[in-house]
Amino acid sequence: MMIDIIKVLIVGIIDIWVIYTLFNVLYICFFRGVPAIPSSKETLHNLEKILLKYKTSDDFVFYDLGCGNGKLSFFVAKKYPSSKVVGVEINPFIVFYLKCKKFIFGYKNVDFIRANIFKMDFYKLKPDFIYVYLGDSISKKLSAKLKNELNFGSIVIGNKFLLPDLKVVDVVKYKTLINGPLRVYKK
Repeated sequence: MMIDIIKVLIVGIIDIWVIYTLFNVLYICFFRGVPAIPSSKETLHNLEKILLKYKTSDDFVFYDLGCGNGKLSFFVAKKYPSSKVVGVEINPFIVFYLKCKKFIFGYKNVDFIRANIFKMDFYKLKPDFIYVYLGDSISKKLSAKLKNELNFGSIVIGNKFLLPDLKVVDVVKYKTLINGPLRVYKK
């Protein structure tokens, strides 16, 4: 009996993952979005080091722009249950998948929204942290917007791609050549 339940759960998870992947590929093909790239364990480890160094309390507001499969958003939500984590994604299929996953696993401090980051008002949202891993051209365009809209003390963590309009205050390099570095920008 228990083995049958486990089998059903495993098949259900595989089905959800296949549907997620299919819709992600279709969305990228037809709407030219940025592909979802899962965060590596090293990225999560380095992000945790940055959060420990720069957070002033455990109840911070964290935005993950272009959250993809939500791995990083769920990681921050689990590590810091007093925080408010918002994953922002333009792909509606991914947002639906992430909301289902949030419900299934019972996360209370994370939310996922479908939004165009260039239409968001970061001044009103007042994030303490923003994580960005969106590609070179999008990061450059977003850089000027963040410079104009962020509140004093906000921290932006950029993975790999430069945000030229913001001032780098710290760099966390990776041990592998594939990733990073994570750059910390402070307003």
